[in-house]
Order: sequence, then structure tokens, then C-alpha cells
Amino acid sequence: TQYNVDISSFDETLGTVSGGGAHGYTTSVTITATPTEGNWFKAWYDDSFNEVSTNASYTFTMPEYDVTYYAEFTNVQPPIKGKTYTFGTYPQSIVTDSTLLSTLNSAHGTLPTSANSQSWTSYGYYISSSASTSYMWYIDITSGSNEYRGVYFTSYRPYYTGWASSTDWSYQDDNGYSTRNVYWFKYEPITWRVLDVQAGKAFLMANLVLDSQDYHYSTSTRTIGGSTVYSNNYKESHIRSWLNDNFYNTAFSTEEKARIQTTTVDNSAASTGYNPNTYASANTSDKVFLLSYVEATSATYGLSTTTSRQLGPSAYAKAQGVYTYTNGFNYWWLRSPYDSYDFIARRVNDGGSVDYFNVDRTSYGVVPALWISL
Repeated sequence: TQYNVDISSFDETLGTVSGGGAHGYTTSVTITATPTEGNWFKAWYDDSFNEVSTNASYTFTMPEYDVTYYAEFTNVQPPIKGKTYTFGTYPQSIVTDSTLLSTLNSAHGTLPTSANSQSWTSYGYYISSSASTSYMWYIDITSGSNEYRGVYFTSYRPYYTGWASSTDWSYQDDNGYSTRNVYWFKYEPITWRVLDVQAGKAFLMANLVLDSQDYHYSTSTRTIGGSTVYSNNYKESHIRSWLNDNFYNTAFSTEEKARIQTTTVDNSAASTGYNPNTYASANTSDKVFLLSYVEATSATYGLSTTTSRQLGPSAYAKAQGVYTYTNGFNYWWLRSPYDSYDFIARRVNDGGSVDYFNVDRTSYGVVPALWISL
């Protein structure tokens, strides 16, 4: 006995379908969706509009009744494992057009000082102390259809949070940025590497060093909730807080935030590459996070070689004082703590190898990661 497979496309201008017709009970049936040029397949749905497969070729065993399937196509490229994907925006390239610079400089108002930030916002960075200091600020301004971030600082950001300000101890001047000048950076789509796609979600990692932040602003041990917390504890780190507040709220629209999944982040000793590891933190529930040692060296995610881990900086990250080696690549943080000292965390160096350094270093890059719904 044969039963009918009825297939169609939600939008026939975006793609075609094949494999329908009469099929015998218990036979293997494959239906195929083929997008037209410039379009992409998204998913197959049944007659109740439940998603049944994200594979363009869907194979099933013919039941003892007629079935109906619909193919959904899109003209927006979906995340594809091993490819890149754009999602969110962040200040990245430096503005050099003189006319635009004049417009932006006319709009930023009075420049900030340590006593009065004016309409600017202090980054709250550290110099020579255990408290944040107002010496570097930003302001976001829209001109035309684009958004720009102005950056201004009156002292150089030091290598370490507790060091004094000096051109000898800062990479900002080495990167071409000097005090008491306003620099403008354009908000641009963030390009991500698609590390994995599964169950209607995609795992993304920034394809560029987007910023420069300390892992934690102090190397001192703390007591939180009656427990000893070390400075390389990811759960209680500055960088985790920064990612899920400052970065998250800067980079994503309300609609984009709705797609970002809350992820149970594995911070176990095994994830750090050391087992046991006294300094491994509890797991966390995060929107945005850093990669662990295990994730950053995973063949499954295409990160098993040193060259796959070499990343360069945005111009904005360089203005923040990120250390860029002579080969053009950066050091960037992982979330995993080192196992021998409580003030050291793991990082990827300019050659793509994983090593470790002090958590209060300000000049290492931030490479965010997240899961999004498709």
C-alpha cells in the first residue's frame, strides 16, 4: 500500500523541493530542499508546523498514512558550522574621514575631566590603586544612519591595574593613540566564527579581539558569602561581569538579546585542562562568556591548531591598550584559571599557544562567545 508525501515551500521564489509523491508503507523516503541562488535552506516542518529537521535532505520511514511537509528558506544567511556569521554591533574601525570627524567633534560637547565627566561616561579603569579612576571616557553619537563611539583619555592606561600611568607602561601610545585627543570608532556588525550548530542553536566565538580588559582588577583573595574566593575565580571575576553587562548591553539590540541563550557554562577542573584544579570555580549561567581551555583547543570547534587561535585586534581594542605583537596578533583571555597560583589565568598568546598570566593585566584581549537561537 502506498501513501502520499505532499511537500511544498513557504516561498517558492527562495527555493524548490523534490521527493514527494506516492511511497510505500515502511519504505525510506528522502525529501530535498534546494535554495535558489543567494538564498539558504532553514528547516522542514510538518503539517502542524513543528520543525522536524534542519537538514536540507530529510530522510524518514513512510508511515501508514499521508504526510505533509513544508520547506522554509531564507534570504538571510544562517549560521553554518565552520563559517562566519554577523550578529550584533560594536565599535571597531577608526574614523578617518575629515568631514565626518568634524561633525562628530562638534557634537560631543565639553570634554570630560576627573572632576566632571560632562555628557561622557567614564570607563572606570584603574591606575595605581584598588579603586577605579576617571581618566578615560567614551560617548556614543549617531550621525546619519550610523553610530560612533568617541574615546578620550587624559592619562595612559597602564599594563596592570595597580601600576602608575606612563608611556613606558602602556600599549596605547605604541598602538598610535595619545592623551587629550578624541578618537572615533564606527559601530559595525560583529563577525563571529560558528563553532557548532545543534538543536536549533549556534555556538559563536568572535573572530576578532574586540576589546581589552583585565581578567580581574585585583590579585587579592576575597571573602564572599563566608567563603574564600581567589582572584582567578571566573564566577567572581571582573571580566565575567563586564561581558554580561557592559558588552552585552552595548553590542546587542532587544531583538538580538532575545536570541541569545542563557548557557550553563562549564567551569569544572576538567574544563581548565588541569584536573584537579584548586582554583576552578562553580559553573555559571551566562549570556556571554569566554572560552575555556578545553573549548579553545577543541578539534570539534576547529580550534585544535595554533594558527586557528591566532586573532588580530579591532582599532577600538588597540585604543583600549590591547597588546598587539609584531606579527599582528593579540594575547587573549580564556576563562580557565591556572592550577598553581591563585592570581593567574590562562590565555592564548600571539602564536596561538595557550599559556597563562596575572589576572590584573589590562592589555589582553576579549574574545566573547555565546549561543544563539536560529
